[in-house]
Amino acid sequence: MAKVTDIAKALTVRISLEEIRPEIWRRFAVRDHITLYELHEIIQTIMGWTNTHLYSFTIKAKEYSDQETIEESGKGKDAELVSLRSLKLKKGDTFQYMYDFGDNWEHLLVIELVSVPDPKVDYPVCLDGARSVPPEDCGGPNGYEDLLNILSDPTHAEFESMKEWVGPYYNPEEFDLNTINRNLHEDFEE
Repeated sequence: MAKVTDIAKALTVRISLEEIRPEIWRRFAVRDHITLYELHEIIQTIMGWTNTHLYSFTIKAKEYSDQETIEESGKGKDAELVSLRSLKLKKGDTFQYMYDFGDNWEHLLVIELVSVPDPKVDYPVCLDGARSVPPEDCGGPNGYEDLLNILSDPTHAEFESMKEWVGPYYNPEEFDLNTINRNLHEDFEE
């Protein structure tokens, strides 16, 4: 017979990008057997990042990351070896996710619900959210603010070059739940 602590759980998590207003956020649900590395990949998909930079998690004052980051910094634990279940996260717990150590995209994650997995839900799943993430390599929160100011002013000297750089389809207000979930289900079938 399984111990109560061995029973699979689903975590509903809210993630938000720090230092950006209006807020860029997502609410999603995952099973707790996934590793922190898998959580990193899920975050990349739901937020819309391109997974081209290093990352780390800080949870209960401990750092978890990929091998390259651990070797460079000399600290941390391998995110591929740590499951969410092993962290014993509870409703209300918070932790940090850092993506791209140059632009320093800091994210706050909040555990909103710990529950029994719903057999009708195809995990992982994005439940809600708002706005598109900034383009990669735009210079962090301050660079993103500058970019938005330029894009909002067609008379700005850099408008054409920045419009070309972000591409014709970039819309900072866009949030497409269906596309996010389609991408999740293609990338993370359980």
